[in-house]
Amino acid sequence: MLKTRTFCCSYLPPGRRLALFGLDMDFHRAIVAAAHNPPLQETHNQYNARLWRARFVSSQRHANRDMQMRKHQDIVDALLARDGQAAAAALRNHLNNAINNIATALKERAAS
Repeated sequence: MLKTRTFCCSYLPPGRRLALFGLDMDFHRAIVAAAHNPPLQETHNQYNARLWRARFVSSQRHANRDMQMRKHQDIVDALLARDGQAAAAALRNHLNNAINNIATALKERAAS
């Protein structure tokens, strides 16, 4: 299921930004749900509520969209392989990239 969602994101036409964002959010929720960890789900929901706007603004950037999809695939591949170290590294890499992408997107918006 996660592989299908990851690949379909990269094939959406540019005018489908909201749909792309929804698929991205579904991807993250699916990973959290797969952990079967209620405290993690609660924490994730709280962070999502606070960070929704920043994540949406970041998702509208075209520059890093393919890289983000590759990072999602790296996470899925590591999880499917049950490789905890690779999953942790892929998640850290994805989070660091997301932080940079959000900061860049907010700077771009402020400059326009």
